[in-house]
Amino acid sequence: MNIPLSLILAVLLILVLSGLGRKIFKMDRSSFPLVIIFYILVGIILYFPLKEQIDLMSPFFLLSLGIVGFIEGASMNFSMLRIKSSFTLPFLRFVVLFAFFYFSFHFISGNVIFSLSFATVFTPVSFYGLEGEKLVQASLWEVLSILPLGVIFSLKRGNFLESFLLHLLFGIVLGLIAYISLGIKVNRAERNAIIIGILLLGSASASYLLLSPIFVGFLGGMTYANLPRFTAVENFLPELLVLEKPAFLFILIYLGMFSTNLTLASILVALSILLIKSVPAVLWREPGYISIPPISVAAGLSLFLHFMDVIPSYVLSAFTLALVFLEIAEYTVLNYRKEGIIILKRGR
Repeated sequence: MNIPLSLILAVLLILVLSGLGRKIFKMDRSSFPLVIIFYILVGIILYFPLKEQIDLMSPFFLLSLGIVGFIEGASMNFSMLRIKSSFTLPFLRFVVLFAFFYFSFHFISGNVIFSLSFATVFTPVSFYGLEGEKLVQASLWEVLSILPLGVIFSLKRGNFLESFLLHLLFGIVLGLIAYISLGIKVNRAERNAIIIGILLLGSASASYLLLSPIFVGFLGGMTYANLPRFTAVENFLPELLVLEKPAFLFILIYLGMFSTNLTLASILVALSILLIKSVPAVLWREPGYISIPPISVAAGLSLFLHFMDVIPSYVLSAFTLALVFLEIAEYTVLNYRKEGIIILKRGR
């Protein structure tokens, strides 16, 4: 029996990473950046034995995008939102950062869609373990980062107004299908199977029509959450949230599988991204601005795979490498903060 060497090496490396992973998962909340890096490495390793079958994994990737978008939309139940915060300053900061990233990348590439894509991906931030105003700001920025996806896909698809209206129509129809289907009295397993089928159908259809699966899923979730209830959204959403983490981890694996082509150009671009992303953190003295949230990772990979004719192939490797750099920086900052808190407590 002729076993490819790449398969043997992949198995050995996965065993090594599994041992590392056991230690990672026993760590506290601040170790989450290491989990991200771990799953990207798993994806890179899995590419070699599975590169001939990588297209067979695309339905799972599209389902993951649909889950990410639908959960963000389903959390926008306006009758349940009780936030006593001003959105003016967070919104203005988002606009300023978006403009900063857009013009920075437009200076590098000169391409509107490319620049809009990177501004959309890098403007949101992750505030691991933070609460209060900063957590609200981070959540608001995640929502705001989904909205440009409909614009970017509509520009790429052509006939902007018609394409954007098609996004809206498709998202509303997806929400109505979910609303009607989940109103049927079924058990938890059947309900989960129904929603998975709905999201897979919606994401795959959106991708085929060159619509944003995340944006369509977001509109579907928001439509579902704000219609009169057959089944209470507050009871269903926690069940749906269980799917969010597996979906994100699969996106990280898929990202790693498409990021094996590391070149000098991708390294230079990754370092440029790291430098550009660090500027707001330095100016506003907020280390949390260094990192990017899961929604940005999902959006970045989605944009690349749908716009391969616009975005050069080495850019995805650069994006993955920059993500690793940013997560290492975030992990360092979190542990520095943690040690500082411990020292303060001991001092008291």
